[in-house]
Amino acid sequence: MKKILFVSTAVISFFAAYAAGEKVSAEFDRKSGIYQCGEKAEFTITVTGKDGKKLEKGDLLVTFSNGYGTKRQINHVFDLAKGNPVKVSGTMDTPDILRANFNYRVPGGKYGYLGVKNVVFSPEKILPGAACPADFNAFWQQAVSGYAKVPADVKVHRTFVHQSTGCNVTEFSVAAPKGRVYGFVSIPADKSKKYPVLVNIAAAGPGFNSAHIFEKDFIMLSLNVHDSLPAEVGNHYNKMCSEAFARTGYKGWGAYLYEGLEDRRTAYFFSPVIGLDRAIDYVCQLPQADPERVGYFGISQGGGLGLIMAGLNPRRFKAVVVTVPALCDHHGFAEKRACGWPGFARYLQQKYPAKVDECLYFDAVNFARNINTSSVRLIVGLEDLVCAPTSGIAAYNVIPSADKELFIMPGYGHVGTPKYGELRQWLKAKISE
Repeated sequence: MKKILFVSTAVISFFAAYAAGEKVSAEFDRKSGIYQCGEKAEFTITVTGKDGKKLEKGDLLVTFSNGYGTKRQINHVFDLAKGNPVKVSGTMDTPDILRANFNYRVPGGKYGYLGVKNVVFSPEKILPGAACPADFNAFWQQAVSGYAKVPADVKVHRTFVHQSTGCNVTEFSVAAPKGRVYGFVSIPADKSKKYPVLVNIAAAGPGFNSAHIFEKDFIMLSLNVHDSLPAEVGNHYNKMCSEAFARTGYKGWGAYLYEGLEDRRTAYFFSPVIGLDRAIDYVCQLPQADPERVGYFGISQGGGLGLIMAGLNPRRFKAVVVTVPALCDHHGFAEKRACGWPGFARYLQQKYPAKVDECLYFDAVNFARNINTSSVRLIVGLEDLVCAPTSGIAAYNVIPSADKELFIMPGYGHVGTPKYGELRQWLKAKISE
């Protein structure tokens, strides 16, 4: 079952970014927002004032481009005195996002930005911007097996009982190549049964800024990438960012992510990937865990790392749910598409152009190529300006599993969606079978 689906939400999106309070709403002629290359996508655009009434003067500038902004099409200028709403159409001749950018000016004034609306063309043909390195699998197999010779050194930092579910909770850590990986595991109180396991890795930032989820009928494992106790991770994160910025001078999102990236063995994610893999193995081997019924869910960085964990050990997860995944299609620029978060290739092109392929060893796309047994559900938001929807689609398209579905969400950006909640319920049912 391989499907590309869309979820019908409100197809009108509002943006209020102009100083005078003007707003634009844009509706396209196909609810899915999905077109084939060469087809025309028609937009109906309405501009309103702060009183909610349609404007009868001023100019609306509509600029079409691809998702990366490198393929700009002809600007369209509409005099709202001649009509509001207005209709305009655009197309793409290559698989990509078509982005409609909206700007407005009062008569005699300067243009101010109102917002953006995206549709996608031939998503089933969007493929990664680079081939998988020939030694990719060998590199990671050697890294994992080599470090397996080092004791896991599991440390229990505290234990407590969750009152409403009765789950026994352990805050623990395991050794990683550089520091440790920390997490929480909650286990139902009845020790006579084996339980399915749910795994989640935190999104970017400090990570433990959202509460551990307790499930009375599941073992729940929450993990973070940072070498810090959860209670101290905020200060640790801020210090890590400031120190890495002082050393690199790089103003990208979280300078620590880029430090050492010129060598796959010193890159930030090298240690967490191995440590996360080890922590999941540890929990799946607990007496109450059923290693045949393990599922994963994650958002953004946690989504990308879910694909990485699933590809690193393709037999581990029975089912995987990821939404707006990061760390995908770092070389999207090669196809003149937007690259995935956090823009590793852009940094390497600026600082170490001869090393730009090093980030391919941390591209979730290349791990996704190995996901051949898990059931996979992947969500992208068409308005996502953080993790480009094309990057997640590229990852989906190389997953070989026979049971996979892609959900393209018109009108959604880099956020959780109701569909994500629905699929988490599907995940629990799937691993309970």
